[in-house]
Amino acid sequence: SNFDRGEVLVPMFQRILKLGARRLGQETMIACGELSAVDRSQSWIPLGADGTRDIRLHAGIYQAGERIVAVNRPDAEDDHSVITPEVAAQLFGELPLQLSEQTNVEESALQGEVWRLFVIGMLAFLIIAEVGYMVGGVWLADETGMIGAIYHVIADAFMTLCVFLFAGILFAKTGKRDLSAMDGQFKKMPLTLVGFLVGAFSLIGIPPTAGFFSKWYLIQGGINSGHYEYVIALLISSLINAVLFFRMIEIAYFGVKPAEGHDHHQSDDHDTGRSEASASMLIPLLVTAALLLLIGIFNKDIVVIITDFVSPFNIASGAR
Repeated sequence: SNFDRGEVLVPMFQRILKLGARRLGQETMIACGELSAVDRSQSWIPLGADGTRDIRLHAGIYQAGERIVAVNRPDAEDDHSVITPEVAAQLFGELPLQLSEQTNVEESALQGEVWRLFVIGMLAFLIIAEVGYMVGGVWLADETGMIGAIYHVIADAFMTLCVFLFAGILFAKTGKRDLSAMDGQFKKMPLTLVGFLVGAFSLIGIPPTAGFFSKWYLIQGGINSGHYEYVIALLISSLINAVLFFRMIEIAYFGVKPAEGHDHHQSDDHDTGRSEASASMLIPLLVTAALLLLIGIFNKDIVVIITDFVSPFNIASGAR
């Protein structure tokens, strides 16, 4: 063998390196769609794949003569882009197409209608329940029940005023007539929401608001007269009030969809800046809320006045 002779081995290595460099120099990496006119005119054979691949359209390894080309996906395929609804409609042609934004609009409209019906139903229930408390208190034919009915007339006037003042403020600030207007309002209008809370707690019957004490006297009248069905109906309606108003409070504090996480109202989609109601709207609300608390705290003094009014009618106590 002549491999042990340097004058043979060195030229052989030189020829090998030269051929290898020539082969490597013929390899190229390009992206789909970037083939030059000269390259497109050549006959390219896909390597390691079926013969249906086209170098102009498919990524892969191709060979034309001694030249080998690696074709990759263009970088632009990894870029995210948004097309207009018109372009999307043209792409799908006659195929039925419903865009995401159209679905969102329809869902928002449906949710708005549901919330609107919820508000209407809630108002109807509150009106019927409040009138029922007062009429029922008179129907009991009991002095304590009559006192509770009159006391509730006074309390209900301020409770209703408080809630409707808040509703007016909310509409003026948001322009919405459904519960979605409450979304995240605790952060935007904390003082306004405090006034609303007092009115809501009074309608529910939470001490020391006026609504608690008016219901307390009505319940006493129902027990004294033996009309326990009235007591049960009053307690059930108060529980329903609690469910309705605490749902509103939940929306105001946590947002419209608390199931998605009780911190989602802090997202960028919501304006978390303070935007309190003007003084001309806020002061009447807070004054009404304060009166509800005062009427509740000084309920005994008010009851004394009502008792002096009711006593001349000689209404029996515990008649049944």
